[in-house]
Amino acid sequence: MVGLISNQDVAQYIQDPAVNSLGKINVDKAIKNKAGESLRKIGVGNDKAINYFLDLISNQDVDRDIKDTAVYSLGEIGVGNENAINALVDLIGNQDVDKNTKYHAVKSLGIILKDEPMSRVVTDLKAYLSVETSNNNSNLVKKCYGIIWKCAQNMTYPEFHQAWLKKHKAEFSEINR
Repeated sequence: MVGLISNQDVAQYIQDPAVNSLGKINVDKAIKNKAGESLRKIGVGNDKAINYFLDLISNQDVDRDIKDTAVYSLGEIGVGNENAINALVDLIGNQDVDKNTKYHAVKSLGIILKDEPMSRVVTDLKAYLSVETSNNNSNLVKKCYGIIWKCAQNMTYPEFHQAWLKKHKAEFSEINR
């Protein structure tokens, strides 16, 4: 199956079912990692490949190393993909995710972030940083501020100002309690 996915000469109508079934079958970590490498080679902008990595990220039963590989892979193939951007932002803000995975998510987010969801990224990362700075995770905090700086450089001042002042959905739920 990995051979089908990675072979550039195999028709898309054969590769698509191979990618779809890979996420559903029970294979060992080495095979999933090899499949991930193959998907990165053919997957730039490929929604099916991106969705495969998104499924791995959202699956609670996935091994941390495979999840980190999926996060890293999104940084290579998910440029400008709003679903990938949103998933990485959500991963960064998830309290149940380990710091190493969050660090990879911030790094990948910095690579794939484009114009469209920048206001959401600013709002969500700002809310996350208020929690994370109290946890003294300085490398992660610096990376997050780097992403916010990138957004500030690519947004108009009014857009950035509005995004910075906007309340995050988690902040709303705290206020309404």
